[in-house]
Amino acid sequence: HLDNLLESVYQRRRMSRTRDNDDPDGSGSGTGSERGRAGSGGSRSSRRAPRDELDEMEMSSPILDLDSTTASEAEGGEALAEDRRAQLRITFFHALKAAYRRFYYDEGSLTLQAFLALRGSVDDALDANPDKPICDWNAHLAHFYDLSDNAAMAALKRVPFLRRIYSWRKHRQVRIAYEISINFIEAHNQVRALLLDPLHDAAKGQLAGEIEEAISVVQHELRSIASYSESMTREVQTRHVTFAVLNALVNEVEELGEEGLV
Repeated sequence: HLDNLLESVYQRRRMSRTRDNDDPDGSGSGTGSERGRAGSGGSRSSRRAPRDELDEMEMSSPILDLDSTTASEAEGGEALAEDRRAQLRITFFHALKAAYRRFYYDEGSLTLQAFLALRGSVDDALDANPDKPICDWNAHLAHFYDLSDNAAMAALKRVPFLRRIYSWRKHRQVRIAYEISINFIEAHNQVRALLLDPLHDAAKGQLAGEIEEAISVVQHELRSIASYSESMTREVQTRHVTFAVLNALVNEVEELGEEGLV
């Protein structure tokens, strides 16, 4: 509607200029002296000059209020930007699930329990409102980092011949939390590079900030695990690195077998 109105204004302006060129002496709206008297405060003719009428319409038309037009366009642009961010978050979560499946089935860097925990956290995030910031670090994962002893664990720790069970359970808990942390960070970095690096709009910056904030939370939890038991954390790290190297060698041998070299 605004485009049509502007086109009408421009057409009327061109018509008024054409009249002025065709009738330079103002014969169509009175003699030159009469027009001069009208411009100097004298009695105006009953019919105004087209240019004066056009100028008054431009000044009084509410549709040409640039402030209201700009506000309306800004609201529409913000709504579109929010929809785009929501779609990118949903795409990001689906890409995360694919990365976790690859880590578990193809690379073997995840145990079943850690894989189910990470996948469940993404499912919870997908069920939440996509208009909210990225929230796949949620209660589904947080309880794996609670290393405090409940009543049963405290009882195991007090009994001498059951302390081995207590140590095994604590070691297992630290290992799962470490696996979740490492694969969480790795998957987020990979998907961020795959999904956001090709983008060049405002949504890229906001989502990159949300991803970085989630990674920083996991890094903080990882440091808290390391401070809990340095020897246990070092053993878990050694196991994780050794498993990754051996798994990479297995993949290399399988590729050689597929190519018929071994």
